[in-house]
Amino acid sequence: MADIQALIDAGKAHYEAEEAFEALDAYEQALAAAEDTKNKKHQADAITGIGEVYVGLNEFNDATAQFEQALALYRDLDDQKGEAYSLSNLGMVHDAQGRKNDALNYYEQALRLFQAIPNKEGKALSLSNIGIVYSAQGDKAKAIEFYQQALKVYRDIDDQSGEGAMLNNIGKAYDTLKDREQAMHYFEQALAIRQEIKDRKGEATTLNNIAGLYAGSGNKQEAITYFEQARPILEDLGDKRGLITTITNIAASYASIGEARKAADIKKQIKKLEKEIKTELKQIKAKKKAYKRAKKKK
Repeated sequence: MADIQALIDAGKAHYEAEEAFEALDAYEQALAAAEDTKNKKHQADAITGIGEVYVGLNEFNDATAQFEQALALYRDLDDQKGEAYSLSNLGMVHDAQGRKNDALNYYEQALRLFQAIPNKEGKALSLSNIGIVYSAQGDKAKAIEFYQQALKVYRDIDDQSGEGAMLNNIGKAYDTLKDREQAMHYFEQALAIRQEIKDRKGEATTLNNIAGLYAGSGNKQEAITYFEQARPILEDLGDKRGLITTITNIAASYASIGEARKAADIKKQIKKLEKEIKTELKQIKAKKKAYKRAKKKK
């Protein structure tokens, strides 16, 4: 009999390494073995993993179906932690598809469960997610309120990654409210933490946010300095979409200070990146088709 937990762990490892189809294969093996042994907990965990992979592949309907199955299983088991995370996952899927009110409903259900268990990590995640929805709906003051609550919990549990994310989110909200002083105050704190814990993706995000703050206040040269700090990080991470945004902003900044030729030269890099992204999307599409064909044959 296959070691089901080992298969689930392998699925997680592949997922974290962005090896989507290898992750699906491991999770589906785990699920089949769990069904054979009638182990509902392993079934729910494997199904959750499959759902997470589908989210990464932008297959939101399939992800929703998986998370709903997992939710039912966790409820049968009276596993409140699993139930709360399933509600959170369903909120995330609805959020990604623009159904903000539905997302908010799921996030609030998850929050109530995490508070009841209690589970501080889940509570902080839910507070953060609720803040993100309010921010997307344009209620920045309400978003800040929830981000601040999440920030307190992340600090209580010494989760510096979560702390850095909340500081960045609060800064972004203040930037939208045109309170640049408060925005910079929070961005600088976020940057320090993200650099300290070597959260390179987060560091690049905050550097770009600081650059945007300077660009918005008319200090284009300082904006370029920060955009240029973010750029090599995104190159190292292979984040082509983020890199396109950053390069576009660098070019726009140069154009605004009268360096049109330099702006044009920088923009040439964007076409190359766009071509690479198209190639990668074609490869993913082909892998999806091959995966679905193989699944039908089973």
